[in-house]
Amino acid sequence: MKIARPITMGCALICAVALAGCAATPEPPQPEVVAINATSASARVERVDQKQRQLTLKLQDGRRIELAVSPEVRNFAQIRRGDTVEVRYVESVLLQVHPKGTAAPTASAGEYVQGAPAGEKPAGVAVQEVNIVAKIVAIAADRSTVTLQGPRGRKVDIAVREPRRLDGVKVGDLVELTYRQGVAIEVSAPARK
Repeated sequence: MKIARPITMGCALICAVALAGCAATPEPPQPEVVAINATSASARVERVDQKQRQLTLKLQDGRRIELAVSPEVRNFAQIRRGDTVEVRYVESVLLQVHPKGTAAPTASAGEYVQGAPAGEKPAGVAVQEVNIVAKIVAIAADRSTVTLQGPRGRKVDIAVREPRRLDGVKVGDLVELTYRQGVAIEVSAPARK
């Protein structure tokens, strides 16, 4: 498994994406998936420079890219010309509305990273999660924007794409947003003929 660099997304962006799907929830509130993105790609190793820790990869569309590989990536010496590099990326945003008084604004983040055992082809997975609970302090009369206040008191105005989704949501309610992203990379030898 490989070591991946998690991408950090700004709280305002997370809130904007999540609140776009904000909905009144039954008791007990259930999280709603409001955004999910998954993609994958593969490339063939054209050149390996062990000394400089650089790879030249040929993408499926024929383009070539050169990559400097971090010393954090274990087992770099196992990569050979002709190997295949597979990359899979998934991100999701979950939204949950809590009635006033049932939770408090908070923010937390966590990360999980695992690499391949020594001696194997490089591979790995990295998952990052950010969880934010923000209080709704204002809802525009036309329901086009909502103002959220985070755990440090910072306020952010969020555009609401579907105002009907605010049915049953009130000032004082809490919006819990969970953003997760995962990256998995695997290097494999070409199949023998």
